[in-house]
Amino acid sequence: MAEGKPVVVTHVGGNSEAVLHDETGLIVSPGNAFALARGISSLLQNRNRALCLGNSRRERVEKMFTLEKMIEEYEKLFQRTGSPKNWNNSGREKREGFSN
Repeated sequence: MAEGKPVVVTHVGGNSEAVLHDETGLIVSPGNAFALARGISSLLQNRNRALCLGNSRRERVEKMFTLEKMIEEYEKLFQRTGSPKNWNNSGREKREGFSN
């Protein structure tokens, strides 16, 4: 992600978090091979646009997906949910058929 390469992704999973359409890459509908091919073709035909998207992507990754940012997000999660030491396994045990 941090290499600064332009990307064309489908709108599934976390792709829309990592890629902003027409800012850091292109997002197309899943299962639409024509849209995927058109997106790739447009980047191959317009090198300046591809470079701009790739550079914007690298800047976003360097800003949003750092180790420090990840630690900050985990700290926020722990503040909302409590420390992992205080978590119980009751939900996992029920799903996996365990009992005490």
